[in-house]
Amino acid sequence: MFLGFAALICTAECVQVSEVQYAGAEITAFDIRGDNLSPLEAELIDIKTGKKMLEADRGRIERVPYGLYRLRVRAQGFYTVEQDVSVYQPKVAFRVQLSLSEECSVYASLIGTVTPLEADRALWVKVIPLYGSGGLEAPVGRQGTFLASRLDAGQYLVVVLAAGIPIHTEVLKIVGETTAKIDLRSGR
Repeated sequence: MFLGFAALICTAECVQVSEVQYAGAEITAFDIRGDNLSPLEAELIDIKTGKKMLEADRGRIERVPYGLYRLRVRAQGFYTVEQDVSVYQPKVAFRVQLSLSEECSVYASLIGTVTPLEADRALWVKVIPLYGSGGLEAPVGRQGTFLASRLDAGQYLVVVLAAGIPIHTEVLKIVGETTAKIDLRSGR
C-alpha cells in the first residue's frame, strides 16, 4: 500500500503544463483580377466557443493563441468570406479572394469543348477554385462539350477525368460566360 502511494506522488509531480504559444497573423484579400482590397475587415472566431476572439488592424493580428479559428473577411462591395483556419506556427498568412456582392455580380459559367474524343471513353470535367473551397463536376457529352455553371468569378483548376483518373489539367480565369477549348494532346 505504501508503494502505491509513492507511485501516485511521482506521477503527479511528473505532469507538465504547456505554455500558451502565440502567432502573428497577416490577412490579405484580393478580387478576381488579383488586386489587393483595402480597407478590409477581418476577424478570428474561436471554433469551439463561437466567440469572436480577435479583429485585424490593417490586416494584421499580433498575438493569436495557437488553435482552430473561423476567419471572416469583409470588404465594401464584396461578399463576406468565411473559412476555417488553423494557427500552429509563429507566423501565418491567409489570402482570401472576395467576389462582388449581389448588386454587382452574376454567376459565371464555363462552356467548353474537349478534343480529341475517343468513342468508348466517358470523360468528366472537374472545376476547382484556386482560392477558397467548392467546385463542381460536369460530364463531357458525345460531341465533347460540357457546361459548368453557377460558379463565382475567379481562377480555377480544370481537370479532365477518365474513369476517375486525371488525364489533363489547365488553369483558367472564369468571368461571366467563359468558353474554353481543351486539347488533350497539349500534354498538360
